[in-house]
Amino acid sequence: MAKSVNPDAISILLANPSPDSSLDGPTDIVVQILDMKNVGNKFAFTASDWKMNLKAVLRSTLSSEVESGRIQNLGLISILNYTVHDIPMMNREFLIVTKCAALSPALEAEIKAEGKTEESGIVLKPKPEISITSARMEPHRVNYLASKISQILL
Repeated sequence: MAKSVNPDAISILLANPSPDSSLDGPTDIVVQILDMKNVGNKFAFTASDWKMNLKAVLRSTLSSEVESGRIQNLGLISILNYTVHDIPMMNREFLIVTKCAALSPALEAEIKAEGKTEESGIVLKPKPEISITSARMEPHRVNYLASKISQILL
């Protein structure tokens, strides 16, 4: 299976805000995670399908997936079970992901609408991992790596 975002994933979620858990439901709800932040024992993020964004939170039982690195900011997930709540006072919807599968680690950047797409979605490559190989690195290289790591964590 190619790792790709379903360009209509947010529309599918909004059209079916509380799927029947006894049914399998759509299996192609793949989104990119943007702006993931730790909020207490949960992780809040923005789900993006490159056409639309939706504020979301991962259920606290999925925190171990984030802490282990399987789910990452700018990564792709397949949403398997969820609920969309309407917040009338704020005139917006909010997604609670109760079950998902990590499809890809962090990509190099946010998926943008101006990207060329095929009918099946956008096929993406994972971001290469940064590794520090020596404690005797030049000071400017260590500072550069430290700034990149802090950008990832913020």
